[in-house]
Amino acid sequence: MTRRTSRAFTLVELLVVIGIIALLISILLPSLTRARQQALKTQDLSNIRQVAATFVMYANENRGAWPRGEKGGAATSTDDLTWVWRDTFDVLLRLSGGGQTSYDEVVANKIPPEKLRLASCNAWLWDTNYTTQLGAVGANTVEMKMGWVYMGGRNPARLTGTTYAYPTGAATGDPKYVFPRKMGDKPTTRTLLTCYMFTSSAYSATLPHIKGAYTGIFLPKSTQPFEKTKNVEGIAMAYTDGSARFVPEADLGAVASYAGTWTFYDRQAN
Repeated sequence: MTRRTSRAFTLVELLVVIGIIALLISILLPSLTRARQQALKTQDLSNIRQVAATFVMYANENRGAWPRGEKGGAATSTDDLTWVWRDTFDVLLRLSGGGQTSYDEVVANKIPPEKLRLASCNAWLWDTNYTTQLGAVGANTVEMKMGWVYMGGRNPARLTGTTYAYPTGAATGDPKYVFPRKMGDKPTTRTLLTCYMFTSSAYSATLPHIKGAYTGIFLPKSTQPFEKTKNVEGIAMAYTDGSARFVPEADLGAVASYAGTWTFYDRQAN
């Protein structure tokens, strides 16, 4: 009867196997990270296109008027592009297919923000600071945060509206930025919605898509609109015709809004 003896790995063989595994991980991990980031960008584009289509539908049913973006408060106060009129948030809720019809219903049923089925920028779902703000009510109780920067239905008298030419910053004599108020208008660009992304001299900069990830969303405040965007791959944007694209950093323009805050638009969307 032949006795079989088992042979253990030698230390050299074990180190070779570990080295091979480490090599495979180093090769595959960047590809997996890129694939994951591409999936998030693709989802952002899909989500923002859904919201744009919803607003186009609303405009078609309301004599071409875009949903009101102008936030509440005194008529002379400065508007802020990161907020929208509360009724516009309700429009988005009703047309999003999530089953809710108003913010009051959301509050009454204690529905958490991540369950609203709103097609928001992934940055809102990635960072808990944002997730808890989705649907937040402003100090005047008539403005909301909806997960996107919305440029439609704004009152130009309440916006700073200075345009910037990338990458040099503000140029003397730049014209006021014209926002879309009705279908058929001739705004400065066709940009209607963007990812929730801005820089500010007063508050932290808020920039998703940082170096291939959503980490680092909150950055130190910046004195110029493009001071931080060199770290950004781009932004998902949607337009007044309902289309959308991922706009690279080189195509970004900035428009001033509230308290030294600049939000971005697509300079190529003429």
